[in-house]
Amino acid sequence: MSQTEKLPALSQYERFVLESLYRQAAEEAGHPPNAQARQRIREEYIASLGKDIPQTRPYRRHKKPGIRRRHFTGNRAVP
Repeated sequence: MSQTEKLPALSQYERFVLESLYRQAAEEAGHPPNAQARQRIREEYIASLGKDIPQTRPYRRHKKPGIRRRHFTGNRAVP
């Protein structure tokens, strides 16, 4: 059983990301991280989950009151 399977509060994707962070730390250090290093990595990752990611574009257009969108009337152009 891996270390992150004991963490029911995290989703499957979050556990996957955490495991990849552990592997990345192991590659950088040349050996697997100890319990303290794993705890530090986990705390940093959980803290980063709470940060708001800036939204680059709204999901839907917010209508302004008093402004109506013009509808296509279907008039043909004169040739």
